[in-house]
Amino acid sequence: MSRVSSSSCISSRSISSRARFGLLLVAAVDALVSPFGWASQVVGDALDVVLYAWSACYLFVANRHVYRAGVFKAGLNVAAIAVAYAVFWAAGVALAALYEFTRA
Repeated sequence: MSRVSSSSCISSRSISSRARFGLLLVAAVDALVSPFGWASQVVGDALDVVLYAWSACYLFVANRHVYRAGVFKAGLNVAAIAVAYAVFWAAGVALAALYEFTRA
């Protein structure tokens, strides 16, 4: 029976709270610049990139921590999640376009 050290619990909590704070910060900045028109679009697009990168990094760290996976295995898992996300996003866009074209 393996024991989880208290230091790993502390670090996982701090990662989780940092991730929540980071996401809250991104949402707050996006909300603050939303009334400014084109600047809102530019900042929103930049924050989307930051949010996707943050999510990938968080998934990588969580994979390494929870499953005790190596760097290659954790990177492969994150890449598989990204591919699945892209496939389902493309399928959703295709279905939405098909619906719109058949409705018109």
